[in-house]
Amino acid sequence: RPSRLTLIPNYLHILSAEDMSDLASDCKNWSTRFKNETKLRVRIEKALVKSETKLESTKAKLDSLERKFEDNEDRLERANESLQATVKLKNTILRLRSQLR
Repeated sequence: RPSRLTLIPNYLHILSAEDMSDLASDCKNWSTRFKNETKLRVRIEKALVKSETKLESTKAKLDSLERKFEDNEDRLERANESLQATVKLKNTILRLRSQLR
């Protein structure tokens, strides 16, 4: 039984010029398609890398904003405590003034 490799050249001998032209055209189309798919794959991979980089950058910014938010919450809490202490002190001063009169 002949192998496929020996059948292919034998098959090519019986092809007409038109068939050979069609086959060459098909090969060219497949080659072009492969090149285009390769280009597209490279573009997709580059876009994925860019998206991953942007995602990491966005995540870092989000982490930074969360830390700032927590810091501001702490400052607000301390300012509120300070305000409450000031109000208590003011009320104490007013009470003592009224007692002195």
